[in-house]
Amino acid sequence: MLLLVAAAITTGTAATVYVSGDAARRIDVAAINRVLSIHADGRDAALDRAHRQITAARLLMDSALAPLGTAVELDSNSLRRVVAVTAHVTAPDANAWIAVGDAPQLGDSANLALFRRWARAKRLPNFWGYRTGFAGARTSYDVPMRSMQVLKRFIIANEASADSALRVHDVATAMIRARENIGAARQLVDQPIVIDMLVGRVLLQRGAHLMKRVAEVAHDSVARNMAIQLDTIAHTTFLLRQTEHQRTIAFGLDANDQRLHAIAADRALHPALRLGALDGEVRGACLRSDEILAGPSAARRATLERLLAVVADIPRASELAPLYRQSLEQFEAPQSRGSVEPQLHGTDRIVANFQWIIPTAVRNRVRWCRMIG
Repeated sequence: MLLLVAAAITTGTAATVYVSGDAARRIDVAAINRVLSIHADGRDAALDRAHRQITAARLLMDSALAPLGTAVELDSNSLRRVVAVTAHVTAPDANAWIAVGDAPQLGDSANLALFRRWARAKRLPNFWGYRTGFAGARTSYDVPMRSMQVLKRFIIANEASADSALRVHDVATAMIRARENIGAARQLVDQPIVIDMLVGRVLLQRGAHLMKRVAEVAHDSVARNMAIQLDTIAHTTFLLRQTEHQRTIAFGLDANDQRLHAIAADRALHPALRLGALDGEVRGACLRSDEILAGPSAARRATLERLLAVVADIPRASELAPLYRQSLEQFEAPQSRGSVEPQLHGTDRIVANFQWIIPTAVRNRVRWCRMIG
């Protein structure tokens, strides 16, 4: 009976997967294969090629920014101010930032000048703005995100400035604003964090569209063609489809799936995609009823260590290693964040009926899996 309930739990957690006992080795192969069927080896060949164009994409962005002059290092004070403005502060992970504070209104000319300086600066290093070791974060899922609304307001303010310049036929200033927006995108799109990459992609698209519009007004075919190329790489190189994300998690169903190792070890891929393989390994435990019942397998722990080793070339990735290990520990023995014992969702009728016989650790693992998505 407990295995039946565990199977029901797993069904509610992710795909329909049954793996405990001979009779329960009925994995919903059709459902998993639908996720993996885009390409024979589980990867989209065209998208894979696009993801490998990251070096060319970087060079193209650098070329677009070259007319702004030689980029200089962003001074530490300006960096801390940018971080204080963009940091999304939530307890207990606020200490992960090098600086925190209330976000000032971007209508203020000093703040707009700060962001323009940030956009024009040399490309910032991996995980810029985060303290060494991501202090305060307990697991890989606790690393705080940036406040993207603040960045959006900066982009909109710069776009408005470009439009104002165009109204008075000041094409030069309008083009500078477009290039600054591309520079802002460059500071995010290269980061080994998926949300940064995706937000940077949107900023790159908007910057490219503005650049194209200004170039057409100026009859500048070179800038127009560059803008079209930038828009293309935003749509391909930095694209992460939902199916691709789901596929990576599906690979984690088998703790020893070599496709996760292939992604993590592929230095031609975007670092955020490579680190995504570790996320797939951790989340894969949520797809298995045997691991929901008993905790992560020894094979999963061993594979995670191998994946951590192959991504060690990514600057600062080693600082994430303890957080990924702790993520598996949280799955092994999740801790309630409140004084009330976590409860399963009432929408699961079978689980609701048998909740009283389900061990607390199992209920907590289900809750943890649902919490991380």
